[in-house]
Amino acid sequence: MGRHKEPKRKPIVFGLTFERWSNTPFWNSYRKMWRGPKDAEMQVTNARTDRARNMIAEWFMERPQYTHLLYLDSDQVYPPDMVSRLMAHNKLVVSGLYFHRAFPYVPHMYNWNPDVKGKDGREQMDSIKYWKDGELVECDCVGTGGMLIARKVFEMIPYPWFEYGGQEESEDVTFCRKLSKLGVKVYCDTACESGHITEVIIGHENWFWARKQMEEKGEK
Repeated sequence: MGRHKEPKRKPIVFGLTFERWSNTPFWNSYRKMWRGPKDAEMQVTNARTDRARNMIAEWFMERPQYTHLLYLDSDQVYPPDMVSRLMAHNKLVVSGLYFHRAFPYVPHMYNWNPDVKGKDGREQMDSIKYWKDGELVECDCVGTGGMLIARKVFEMIPYPWFEYGGQEESEDVTFCRKLSKLGVKVYCDTACESGHITEVIIGHENWFWARKQMEEKGEK
């Protein structure tokens, strides 16, 4: 079997965050990822997630030779060809597909729901539940684990890029809200799936099973 040959591209930064733990399955998948000889890696450990992401982004922005930043979280298992898959879409923000660790295992890709407002008046989000196999889904919000971001995006948004929002919103949700205000769409490549590490690795099989259970109960 021949060695995979990646298409030529400019170097990027792999931003690794370790808030709570480091998993062997993550490292095994990371070692198998195809990385270019001029790519760089920036790790932040023992820092709150929003601070870690900002620290990595600052490091990235100080080095203009890198065109994109790919955030990887230590509680996921990534496909080896993730970079070439995501880069091929030529989008400002694109992520791979992964799922919540707990039932009903909803996918981390969302659209704002204009009919449901929070206490602060902001639109809440609904998880996207249906898509075609392998589809590149245009959406309003995606999870940051496995998110590829072009340099231009960080130039468009004032610091801090990542921060926790109202109603206990995570840093990736507030980041996507900022993108929405600028009219920047985000995308999720459903053919580029990452496992979410828990006591078992959660994938699309779990979500399809959970979705069927909800459908049978008449839940939307």
